[in-house]
Amino acid sequence: MCHAHANLATIQRLAPEVLELTIAHDEWRRSRTRDERIWTNGPISVVLTMERKIEIRVGLLKPFAVQVRQRCDYLEAKRTAIRLAQALEPKVKERNELLMLYYYPDERPEVEAQARLFLLDWTTDIHELYEKFDSLEQAMENGQEREILANISQALANTIF
Repeated sequence: MCHAHANLATIQRLAPEVLELTIAHDEWRRSRTRDERIWTNGPISVVLTMERKIEIRVGLLKPFAVQVRQRCDYLEAKRTAIRLAQALEPKVKERNELLMLYYYPDERPEVEAQARLFLLDWTTDIHELYEKFDSLEQAMENGQEREILANISQALANTIF
């Protein structure tokens, strides 16, 4: 018998709650030096930033962000952000369809619906929503998505002013 392999380490299974807490503590620690991606599905990602914010990101958009002040609050905030990101998946799919099948809207309700879907924001006042387009357009690289953003912004300006 080979004595080199006689002392095999026993692997102990951790309870799911313990494992989840261990992973959360590790994410919290790593986020001190860099943004830590904690969940992703397609274009949607949930990120813990170095500033201790949990953000849901879809490209340059950040439809949800919350400041986490204490490590003890992190796990619950993480769970909530992941649930919100999962709930956002159908809307992101609709947004992707809008980008693929875009047409210039005619009526105000249609313009507002496109603007809200593009920015993934259904709660902000429409005038404040319009203000978000400029900074986003400046941050975007040239391409089809930026052209669509400019068209929606122009259509929105034509209908609300």
